[in-house]
Amino acid sequence: MSPRPDPVLEAARPWLAPVREVDPAAPLLVCFPHAGGTAAYFHRWSVALAPEVTALPVHYPGRFDRRAEPAPLDLMALVTGVADVVAPLTGARRTILFGHSMGAVVAHEVSRVLQARAASPSALVVSGRRPPRPDVSERLPVEEDTVLADVRRLGGRGVALLEDPEVRAAFLPVIRGDYALLDGHRYRPGPLLDIPVTAVVGDSDPRVTPADAHGWGATTTGPFRLFTRTGGHFYLDDDTPFLLDLVRSSAGGDPCASG
Repeated sequence: MSPRPDPVLEAARPWLAPVREVDPAAPLLVCFPHAGGTAAYFHRWSVALAPEVTALPVHYPGRFDRRAEPAPLDLMALVTGVADVVAPLTGARRTILFGHSMGAVVAHEVSRVLQARAASPSALVVSGRRPPRPDVSERLPVEEDTVLADVRRLGGRGVALLEDPEVRAAFLPVIRGDYALLDGHRYRPGPLLDIPVTAVVGDSDPRVTPADAHGWGATTTGPFRLFTRTGGHFYLDDDTPFLLDLVRSSAGGDPCASG
């Protein structure tokens, strides 16, 4: 007999949708994709972590299976949408948030909203991203040619697909929209997080240095640890085992363990 669907997880659709069967006792990992990324990036994480941890990739509106929906025009609108469905999860079981690049910004803001609602996640893991600074714009490119050049500079497995004109026509508007979201977002200082925060960065990332990433420690009163890994902005394409071990240790209550 198949297990009954979890009503809380069912209510979280379409924002969160488990890829595999969910163990009702397993900790949760909410995964926030990078700019232009989709929930599909984390499907292999879902397979590798099951059944110890249930990975729940975030499905942003305006792309993939939600492409018929309008994309958010304000990053905090996106944050609120995710927070609304994650809040009921945090009280039921251990819940870790992981975000890479743009996803780190969204995951951090979601953590702040959840804490304000007395529904803090158990831990936050941010990857490939500088910490927030008040009133500082991203100043990201918005024109098609400059966005494409920036994406190529960052690299990653998906960048080669953009050489196909049809793929580029489909995905470049999404990437440009995400860049505009980041460029328009202004971090507003407020209460610090009170949860463990872990930052991970590639040692040759053109966007963020290990020294930059160390600043994430100032975002929380809880434990903080920084890991520097070999690789560029998308070091995680090839460093998945390390990150999965980090998630497992965090799910077990030791978010600063190296795995």
